[in-house]
Amino acid sequence: MTNKSVRFVKESDNADAHGEAYGKIFGIDFQARQRWQCALVRLAIVTRPFCYVEVLGCHGQQYQLDFLYNQYEYGQYSSYDQPGQSDMNHTMAELRTQLYSAVVADALDQLGFRNQSPRVGLSPLTITNSVLLGRCKTTLWADMAHVDPQPYELELKAVDECQPDDIFIAAANGSMRSGIWGELLTTAALNRGCVGAIVDGAIRDVNVISSMSFPVWARGTCVYDSLNRQRVIDIDVEVQIEGVCFAPGNLVIADRDGIVVVPQSVEEETLRLALAKVQGENIVRDAIRNGMKATDAFQKYGIL
Repeated sequence: MTNKSVRFVKESDNADAHGEAYGKIFGIDFQARQRWQCALVRLAIVTRPFCYVEVLGCHGQQYQLDFLYNQYEYGQYSSYDQPGQSDMNHTMAELRTQLYSAVVADALDQLGFRNQSPRVGLSPLTITNSVLLGRCKTTLWADMAHVDPQPYELELKAVDECQPDDIFIAAANGSMRSGIWGELLTTAALNRGCVGAIVDGAIRDVNVISSMSFPVWARGTCVYDSLNRQRVIDIDVEVQIEGVCFAPGNLVIADRDGIVVVPQSVEEETLRLALAKVQGENIVRDAIRNGMKATDAFQKYGIL
């Protein structure tokens, strides 16, 4: 890894043909001088104290630049694969090993999205030490006061339409009238590649679902069948859990700390900020383990 000088300057956003790239990153000016021709800054994200910059060279090489913006002087370049879609070449499985709900919530805070986690007791009832991460497959539920003329119709349709890495979202307004998720829906969901369920209500068959290693978050349990008590009234629509919107295809992450949903409009920025903060927290943790006082570590790195 080669060290290169980095300093802040006041320049407008531009990239010239001689390899100098200037830009303003969330109000912080920077300058990065490249040794190659026609460098172009593709993306720049700041998370205190790190700045993350991708630079594309004229031969298609991709580089990553991280530096402490409260130290100003030095940065490091490292080779970096060409990013794919919003997951930056990280698979869902890789993201599950690197991210957790709190750091994603912190990244969303930085982007001004401060209400992305339901403040309600949705707990992991089947697997307690896992990180659930995937995309929302949404269902809207309602309590019933009459016999259902088409029992289970839409919930079965929703499960059958699940795609790999989907998370089944059951927005039931916290109703505990019945266990709307159980063993058979879990079996069908697993067959479709669904990786978990978040139920704003009750579930049942907890022991069997646990033995299937299928993570489910819910408010609690109820032994009663949903037949003629609750039913799905719509699928693949925006739903709310305690005022937080879950839209079809949104990225959602859940662990023992809570559940966080990421709007698609800021998914890429959120992932980059979250991964950068994980890196920063690792540095701070190592510094404290090596004897640095917590106050000094916060003053130096600005991460807590």
